[in-house]
Amino acid sequence: MVFRYYDVRLEKIEPPLAQSEGGASINIIGKGIYDSAIKKVRFVCDEGNREVTADWDKKKKCLKCIVPPLSWLWGGEEIAEEKVAAAKAAPIKIFLTFNN
Repeated sequence: MVFRYYDVRLEKIEPPLAQSEGGASINIIGKGIYDSAIKKVRFVCDEGNREVTADWDKKKKCLKCIVPPLSWLWGGEEIAEEKVAAAKAAPIKIFLTFNN
């Protein structure tokens, strides 16, 4: 097997904030980002994680995706306000994959 390693560096996410209800479209911009057959973004916090499919924006040369609702991190269930406040207080991390 032959493995390839890419030096991908995220520069910014536009817009930098999204509503906890989800549905916002974001652009992930950086150096080394490219188009591939499988592009996914994983949103991660202490409570859990969720993956969404990303699309390639050929014009802007960035990845685009729709932010999932914060409740997805708990399996889509209704969550207590304390947990929501704690999740909003800490940044949500994102991870990219181009080969699943």
